Amino acid sequence: MADGRPARPRRSGGGGGRPFAAAVTGRTNLVISALCRSTEELYTFLSEGIGALPGVHTAESVLTLRRVKTLTAEHR
Repeated sequence: MADGRPARPRRSGGGGGRPFAAAVTGRTNLVISALCRSTEELYTFLSEGIGALPGVHTAESVLTLRRVKTLTAEHR
């Protein structure tokens, strides 16, 4: 950013929550963990959030599926 602060991806359309971000060394400079509820939300986060940042030339994503809630039947 012009004022010296680092640019941050914006939330667009209520998607792409960012519970974790860190500067790292190696092949990449930044790692972001995002919770997206659909593929459309992931695409919006990557294209309008991360991809819109100045200086971002490439982005790599890795999907990790996680079960949030399970409905179980109680046996009596």
